Amino acid sequence: MWQYVKENKLFSAGIEHIAIYHDDPKVTEAGKLRTDICLVLSKKAEPKGEIGVKTIEGGKYAMFLYQGSYDNLGAVYDTIYAKWLPESGEQLRNYHCFEKYINNPDNTVPEKLKTEIYVPIE
Repeated sequence: MWQYVKENKLFSAGIEHIAIYHDDPKVTEAGKLRTDICLVLSKKAEPKGEIGVKTIEGGKYAMFLYQGSYDNLGAVYDTIYAKWLPESGEQLRNYHCFEKYINNPDNTVPEKLKTEIYVPIE
């Protein structure tokens, strides 16, 4: 994906890294999980080969900031869906949750990694 950005001169400051999850790993087999790995670009991109263009649906999202290893994200989601959601009085909206990765795992120790989790709500 970064090669596509370079080849098409799409690089600019502030590019964000996002993953959009389409399946629940507690329900879907590991080999059938679907995820879109995305870069948020300020310049217009065109689909090419395996690279697509996607717009995240607007609307209301509950946002959670998690700091720590990606290995613990499953437990964070368990807390969101089993504790926060029922206690909040909010209702899920029929759309995908997504994560925004705030820092780079290549040069950040796991316990300092920051992830924003967006859960679509009514």
